[in-house]
Amino acid sequence: NFPLAWLRKATALSHLKRYEEMLAICERGLEINQDFYFLNCQGLALAGLKQYDRAIEAYDRAIEVQPEFFEAWNNRGEAYLQTKQLDRAKVNFERAIQLDKDKSYVSWNNLGKLYLQQREYQQAIEAYNQATQIKEDYLPSLIGLGNAQKSEKLYDDALESYDRAIRFNPNSYEAWFGKGLVEESLGQYREALRSYERAISIRPNWDAAIDAFQRIEARLYN
Repeated sequence: NFPLAWLRKATALSHLKRYEEMLAICERGLEINQDFYFLNCQGLALAGLKQYDRAIEAYDRAIEVQPEFFEAWNNRGEAYLQTKQLDRAKVNFERAIQLDKDKSYVSWNNLGKLYLQQREYQQAIEAYNQATQIKEDYLPSLIGLGNAQKSEKLYDDALESYDRAIRFNPNSYEAWFGKGLVEESLGQYREALRSYERAISIRPNWDAAIDAFQRIEARLYN
């Protein structure tokens, strides 16, 4: 009957991506107490199982219990994003941003992803910049920012974003790969080769990086 212990166990299972077990724990917690944290926990487990409609129902109930619960608004937005309900996703992320400025970098990042999917690159850049202003070392936003800038052919800005990501986490294979793509676009083939090689050293079986490395290697040495 100690709810915090149940929630911590559910969080551990989430990190292990053992979502069936996580769902069982969350539902066991709900038998003890119809708490909004357990409802959010249930939603996260269902989302992990790709049961997004059921996840949205769980988040709905959490918000009914606690209308100012940042996590439920943000997580419901993510579920809407997964089901291509982009207008609803945007409303939820914007509400989450209003509710908690300190945590809002997560929702700004999600807005960036939404705009990136819609190829609204300038709006994506603005959203990612908002996220990094709140949490300067938030890796998903730095990489997303680089991706949006690359799509807008703002190559110098994109390189700066990827380099910032690498400074905070030298093992970010996504940042090294993005940097390689920009260097390739600029005709900096040796630099691109080194970036792709670094990405492969971190994630050895990543086909996209391997293909890119081989493409540049063929250009340089054949």
